Amino acid sequence: MFYNPMWNLLGDAQEPYGTYYYAGNDPINTYWNIYDQVIIRPALRARFVENSLRIIKETKTRFLLDSNGHPDKKISDHLPIVFEIKED
Repeated sequence: MFYNPMWNLLGDAQEPYGTYYYAGNDPINTYWNIYDQVIIRPALRARFVENSLRIIKETKTRFLLDSNGHPDKKISDHLPIVFEIKED
């Protein structure tokens, strides 16, 4: 069975709350989603570094969120993710 560590981030109270933010026509119903996923096959599961998975909201030179705390669409409408796999 494949492992999806992104489930660990779903519903966390940490900002950002997902990798993609959708603001529809209804201002009351706005949504954070985690469309960007990491799926790890069983053979690599032991090599996945727990607590390494992060949603990136800034780089050394650029903040990736706008003034509302949503992905800056001038850069991208999705936030990148990063994680580590240990080598043998």
